[in-house]
Amino acid sequence: MFPKDADDLIDSDSILDIHKLSLSDTFKTVLKRTLKMGLSGEHHAVASALGADMLNIETLLVEKFLGFYNERPADIKNYLYISWALWAFLVEKQKTVLKGHQDSGLPFYGSLPNDIRALTLNYTAFLQEQLGEENVIYFHGGLAEYVRMDTRNLLQIEGILDCDPAEFIRETIKPNVDVTHADVRQQRHVIPALVPPLRLKPILSHKYIELWATAAKWIEEAKHIVVVGYSFNNADEHFNDILRCNSGRKIDIVVPEATSDYFKGRMEKVFNTPVNQFDAIKVQGMNALKARNLRLISAKASEVNISALFQNGSNSK
Repeated sequence: MFPKDADDLIDSDSILDIHKLSLSDTFKTVLKRTLKMGLSGEHHAVASALGADMLNIETLLVEKFLGFYNERPADIKNYLYISWALWAFLVEKQKTVLKGHQDSGLPFYGSLPNDIRALTLNYTAFLQEQLGEENVIYFHGGLAEYVRMDTRNLLQIEGILDCDPAEFIRETIKPNVDVTHADVRQQRHVIPALVPPLRLKPILSHKYIELWATAAKWIEEAKHIVVVGYSFNNADEHFNDILRCNSGRKIDIVVPEATSDYFKGRMEKVFNTPVNQFDAIKVQGMNALKARNLRLISAKASEVNISALFQNGSNSK
């Protein structure tokens, strides 16, 4: 209806918010049946659309995490379930991937130069396995730690690469969770140390204050910054601000949509680089744009030789 104004008018992919509707028993039955169809091997368009809207893990984490602030027991219970389910899935997938690439090395991660320091917004241990713990900062937390919410104690998970998620949740997490009290302040909750994608980042532990300060210091010390697979989403403005404050360095950004109008618009907001200043170039045979010290390279991570992008040796980040 409004093709020219759609981006300004619509801030969501959905016209209706199913979570806030009162549903009849019949509709609930149909909804459950449809979602089950989406779990089958056959593609079902309606089930896929409903699943994408109702089961968006990032949206669910954001909505339910707020329960810790407004003291809503139902949301807290849901967050415990969703976050530990996500943690268990990632831990199991991590083991599968590492086992499958024992001999060949991990795609992308295995090709990174060993003389760099890196920040990651991912939770998996792949980057740490390549560069070493001292050269990696997990900006949004990782799989090897969990937090007790009332004391903000950050606890380590030993042997995360060999951890059995079901056993760990049953033997360690379950005894440390108590939601029997009606008063939320009398309950006890432990959650994975995964910072939810909120625009205002919650401080799960004092460690993250130190962690984010160190991340800013690393960026400030860098002579050459390479950003891979990061969309500069509005929900990550804390991280964007660190880059924004250090925009004078040489910066390469590798992402498939790098040359799109939308991405150029994001670059204007983050780095104050006007869209009309970009010139079309080639980098390693890939389409790219360049404006001053900023290059936008349209490619997947595995398609670019990251080592070749760096030109400042061990001082690069």
